[in-house]
Amino acid sequence: MKTEFDWEDRQKQLCDLMKKEGIDCLFQTPSVNLGYLTGQMLMQDERLNLYILTVDGRKAAFANEVYKTEVEEWDVPAKRYWKDGQTPWPALREFLEQQGIRPGKVMVDGTMASRFAFPLREALPETEFVLADSLYTHMRSRKDEQEHEAMRTSCRRC
Repeated sequence: MKTEFDWEDRQKQLCDLMKKEGIDCLFQTPSVNLGYLTGQMLMQDERLNLYILTVDGRKAAFANEVYKTEVEEWDVPAKRYWKDGQTPWPALREFLEQQGIRPGKVMVDGTMASRFAFPLREALPETEFVLADSLYTHMRSRKDEQEHEAMRTSCRRC
């Protein structure tokens, strides 16, 4: 039995925490936190793939075209794909501008690879980057009824 969680509520909770912390948006690379936040998984590899969530709840995806089939299934209205052999950084800047996303202060997952983190800082020099880990920890420490039921079901199966 697959348990469906309230992904929209999780994202709203994160947006509320971002607002309190003065954070403009989240750049989430593929990781367990992407699954926790959206219910979607994507392989983490050498290609830059981002789920973007703004403090006001807008969603966007910036991904390599290799993952287009998977990303097209995401509940994200704005999507941009880049090709292998191209550097993603100019396309990311252009995409953010087109979407009206002004990333003054951005959260990134602590598991973001340095091969993305360092070029990202160079591509967006006006942006302050902070770790999202403490906000995810805060959210994960408070379980809703769906999570409690999933834990009970898991325990019964063991």
